[in-house]
Amino acid sequence: MAKKLVYNYTFDASAKTIKFGGLFKLRTIQMVTNVTDNIIIYNFADSTKGGTASYDADNDETTITLTYDTTSMSDSDELQIFVDITEDRIEFGETFTDPVSKLRVSNPENLIDTDFEYGLQPTKWETVELVNNIPSAYTRAPGVSIRGIAAVNCTSNSESIVVTCSDEHELSVGDPIEVRGLTSRTANGKYLITQIPSPLIFNYKANSVQTITADLKTA
Repeated sequence: MAKKLVYNYTFDASAKTIKFGGLFKLRTIQMVTNVTDNIIIYNFADSTKGGTASYDADNDETTITLTYDTTSMSDSDELQIFVDITEDRIEFGETFTDPVSKLRVSNPENLIDTDFEYGLQPTKWETVELVNNIPSAYTRAPGVSIRGIAAVNCTSNSESIVVTCSDEHELSVGDPIEVRGLTSRTANGKYLITQIPSPLIFNYKANSVQTITADLKTA
């Protein structure tokens, strides 16, 4: 249950009634205070300040008829009306919502443990990293090194990098890899495997077209 403050209402002091939108049973109305005169005019726990409630379905409006005598008050007096609603609600201001009342959100590029105790923790956080606004890797578990890298060949005027292994790599198209230590800066980074020509060879697409034909592998 949650307490809500009613802002839109109609107060008829001479008739001792208060009208406001929505269906509210008497048991959900908690307290009404005339804040202009600093007087409580309805309190569910006070028999002298009780009342009755009726609902107009045509106008979707609840009317409270007060026991307390408000005839000496003014219809323009400001009231503070607290009612109980059946569920918790979170409402955001215009700053946080778009024109169709959807929350404005931004997609994170990386998630990091905020205490920085261990830095990036793939076992704790699942991360998505972008290169030129293109997803480059999706980490779900600790990475493993690919054994037996024999050659990493590039071809002039091509983005394709061909990796040859001495042992079967056991990789598939779409697997994420992180490449380090090559002599070409644009061939290092995080990529997705694009082709598997054989169990010993796989290809990936570099960040840009290579300018030479060579083996980029270093010690």
